[in-house]
Amino acid sequence: MDEFIAGLPKIELHRHLEGSIRPETVFALAREHSIDVGADSVEGLAESYVFGDFPSFVDLFIRTTKVLRRSGDLELIITEMAREMAAENTRYAEVFFSPVWHQMNGMTERSIAAGLNAGRAVAAGFGVELAWIVDNSRHLDVSSGFDAVDFVTGPNAPEGMVAVGLGGPEVGFPPEPWKPVFDKARAAGLEAIPHAGETVGAESVRGAVTALGAKRIGHGVRCLEDPEVVSMLVDSGIPIDVSLTSNRLLGVVESDERHPLKELIAAGLQVTLNTDDPGLFRTTLHKELALATSVHGITREGLADHMRIAVRHACLSPERQRTLLAEIDSYMSV
Repeated sequence: MDEFIAGLPKIELHRHLEGSIRPETVFALAREHSIDVGADSVEGLAESYVFGDFPSFVDLFIRTTKVLRRSGDLELIITEMAREMAAENTRYAEVFFSPVWHQMNGMTERSIAAGLNAGRAVAAGFGVELAWIVDNSRHLDVSSGFDAVDFVTGPNAPEGMVAVGLGGPEVGFPPEPWKPVFDKARAAGLEAIPHAGETVGAESVRGAVTALGAKRIGHGVRCLEDPEVVSMLVDSGIPIDVSLTSNRLLGVVESDERHPLKELIAAGLQVTLNTDDPGLFRTTLHKELALATSVHGITREGLADHMRIAVRHACLSPERQRTLLAEIDSYMSV
């Protein structure tokens, strides 16, 4: 199975750039910029990657972003991420990035875009196509979302922009107030891909669909708490982007075995498999697919189907989708 997974052409739709930084790189950048990350060694930093709850994870995520101070830092972490993706045979990925934190650290829009563009070009050289989703942090003032949309649709817009997201803590921060932001993004040609149904129940998923017009739902596993919401997703064909290890480490599920992956599939939902924040969770897409097989009984054909679902629901042209689907079909026919 490991050999099969290694060779399978892969597509990933839910991954955070800042959450992809490995502890070694965080530590090196912290030393370069004289930033205190609360540890005096890589090992000590890695040991601090323990999450008592979702807010503690958000705090760590923000602390990690503080080491990114210039465009070259962004290019570096994208290069490292793309190199790992290429080694895993990932062909295409849609990656969230959070400009608000980089702006707070003193980076300009032009500098952020330069780093993203340079890294994306390097990734293409590895055979990995990257597309960007600008992520809004729902616990910040909603007006910050307008700034992010202005950035990614303005003169300094990074290349490869496809969507707008909504991350951060769900508790106390429903999706509905962000409707004007998503309406503005959609008018500019960007898709809506918000997080919902992770640490709050099915009502968050409903709001993400009805108020924000979601193309996909990030996480969404708690949609199962309301059969009407499940039916809404099934009937509309809106997929959920599932991250198994993330859900366990952040307490969405009690254990790998208790994850409702099989129930989601049995309910008729379109499901993709992803890493979310692989640098913080110490995972890879290969590990996530292996977990789906070893714990949840997903077959080889099932894994291929999840990749096909990801292709069909990616922000890609029909021609590019056909090319990727043909790669998967060719691999499965051998």
